[in-house]
Amino acid sequence: MSRVNGKKPAALAPRATFHLADFPVALSWHPAGHSLAVASIAGPLVVLSESGASETARYPGHPGGTQCMAWHPDGRSLWSGGQDGAVRQWAMSGEM
Repeated sequence: MSRVNGKKPAALAPRATFHLADFPVALSWHPAGHSLAVASIAGPLVVLSESGASETARYPGHPGGTQCMAWHPDGRSLWSGGQDGAVRQWAMSGEM
């Protein structure tokens, strides 16, 4: 193991694991830091609690797969782009 400034770096260990039906392609923290949005190559967007222990919202995403996403700075909506060529805005209620 390499050393930085003469010290060994701290070992990292997972604190939470959440399994999706397909592999994740993008992650985005909510501006307030209380949840994490995850985009799946299969399309759905999943919002997880900060601990990763529970799913707090699910959006259908894009046919053919979601490629990217980002929270609006006010935290009230999530924007996504997908293989279908669309950019979508998702309200926190789960409706577009």
